[in-house]
Amino acid sequence: MSERTDLRVMGYYGQRETRQFLSIPIGPQRAPSHSGGVIWLKRQYGGADIRLTSRVSLADRPLTLVAGLAWDTMREARKGYENFIGNQLGVQGNLRRDEINNVWNLDPYVQASWNFAESWTLDAGLRYSNVHFKSSDRYITNGNADDSGTANYSKLLPVIALNYQATPDLSLYITAGRGFETPTFNELSYRADNEPGLNFGLKPSVNTTLEAGIKANVGYGQLTAAVFRTYTKDEIVSAGASGGRTTYQNAGRTLRDGVELAWDARLYRNLRAHLSYTYLHARYRDSFCSGPCSGANPQVPAGNLIPGIARNSATASLAWEPNRAGTAVSMSTIWVKYT
Repeated sequence: MSERTDLRVMGYYGQRETRQFLSIPIGPQRAPSHSGGVIWLKRQYGGADIRLTSRVSLADRPLTLVAGLAWDTMREARKGYENFIGNQLGVQGNLRRDEINNVWNLDPYVQASWNFAESWTLDAGLRYSNVHFKSSDRYITNGNADDSGTANYSKLLPVIALNYQATPDLSLYITAGRGFETPTFNELSYRADNEPGLNFGLKPSVNTTLEAGIKANVGYGQLTAAVFRTYTKDEIVSAGASGGRTTYQNAGRTLRDGVELAWDARLYRNLRAHLSYTYLHARYRDSFCSGPCSGANPQVPAGNLIPGIARNSATASLAWEPNRAGTAVSMSTIWVKYT
């Protein structure tokens, strides 16, 4: 638009289709509210981002301002079928579920970056995230009522960061920000009480992250190191699995502490190397039950580690990247340790 103002417009579109046969016995599928043992999903998704960037000054120091609007949408056609015909198993049978699900968000955001002193930069941002779910049930029969419904989630998400350029090759930073994670349609698909319809009682998780780190040019590459702590409330976890279906619930608060180290370097012309290591201690701060609390289903105590998250992980890669169009070659390895 001008030397001081830029306008960027980005868009994307995609689609996918999935059909999955579940190992659910015939008996449970005879219930009027059961959605069958075959899942058939068709999804279309897309979005756009419009961003205006202006470079001005404040107190005779450079100031960059950004204002934008992000839009994302997804339409899902979800059907369920019995996985049998008569006594024949593993085939697509009668229709047992038919719904159209839509989710979309329209998030305005602003950002500012102010180089208020020779070696100091202050960054701040604010985003209003609002996500909307709508489900339209098209399979309504005796014993299977209309399960249509809507859910709306919104949150104001701030972020702030301070960067100090100690030398041309060394910078230090601290940052704090809030995150917002809504349930996915997969997590909303089934209710923990086994009733029909989507699990609209599931709340989004909200997290606050504090981070400090350094970036340094060392030898042929850049070394980065960071420590962080993330507080999360209403963590979304499994409420149990039965008949090939997993349901989800909010478990309360969690805490994640971590350290990240990384080194990226150009070893020789087109040869690049990458090394990284992450230590992550993730645990529950509140006790909860994965399903109804009972003797057979005891409480998960506070302090337990969050499953599926590696305590230690490392990656290493080596890549040959030609300057011009051609064949790029890379190899990598990943190491994880859960305790």
